[in-house]
Amino acid sequence: MTMLMWSGNFIIGRGLRDLLSPASFSLWRWSLTALLVVPFAWPHLKRQWPIMLRHWRILLLLSILMVSIGNTLTYFSLEATTAINAALVNAVQPVVMVVIAWLLDRDAVSPLQGVGITLSLIGVVTVVSRADIDVILALRFNLGDLWMFIAVISFSFYAVLHRRAPRDVHPLCLLQVISLVGAIGVIPTWIGEHVAGASRMAMTTESLAAIFYIAFFASFLAILFWNRGLAVVGPNRAGVFIYLLPVFSSVLSIALLDEHVRLYHLVGFAFIVVGIYVTTRLATRRAARA
Repeated sequence: MTMLMWSGNFIIGRGLRDLLSPASFSLWRWSLTALLVVPFAWPHLKRQWPIMLRHWRILLLLSILMVSIGNTLTYFSLEATTAINAALVNAVQPVVMVVIAWLLDRDAVSPLQGVGITLSLIGVVTVVSRADIDVILALRFNLGDLWMFIAVISFSFYAVLHRRAPRDVHPLCLLQVISLVGAIGVIPTWIGEHVAGASRMAMTTESLAAIFYIAFFASFLAILFWNRGLAVVGPNRAGVFIYLLPVFSSVLSIALLDEHVRLYHLVGFAFIVVGIYVTTRLATRRAARA
């Protein structure tokens, strides 16, 4: 569900780039998210603010990694690069998460998990390249791809460091802090856009609907689901689900942009599903038997 809602965010971020500048997109998204969370989080915040105050350093770091850096750079990337390039760069996130988890926590990756990650990566490349090697060979990477790669590193650090967040803090409290502090962290970039004359915020039906979607679905619900997933299965197993992003994005493009289903969509999706199954189910069963 997280990947499905985040895929909508990718399509909106790319499709409405002429109406909303990257920092404006990020600032208004997370400001509205913070407002939406307040009524639900307030009862828990009144009880748990001393706990969050004691752990302010990790909460500040998570907010900056997820919102101020990762999400904002994603919108900058979608403004400057093609969808296929962004999808390919984003597809390395599970691998980056595994490397960071090993560097910080010495998390081991089983051979079976490695097989699953590889299968899913093959599926992603199949989808975004349309099973055409010439598409991959013709790729040209630009500044937008660099922004996306930095965003991937930021998201990966968030996923691995999330386990350091206090476990007795309610998920809604965590989301409240991340959205509010992260939005505040975007303000310097937003000011920089204004100074440079690059800020855009067209108040149209499309832009308002887009901000509501990404604030409620791609932020409020998706972050709750993502945080829960990270807590339950850990970053290595959760990371492989990121391979569903380009698949869901392709499905949404077919549904919304009247594109057609191709054989490579089915082949790529099959690889990804098998890879996720191997990484999450078979690897878990083998570890349990061991």
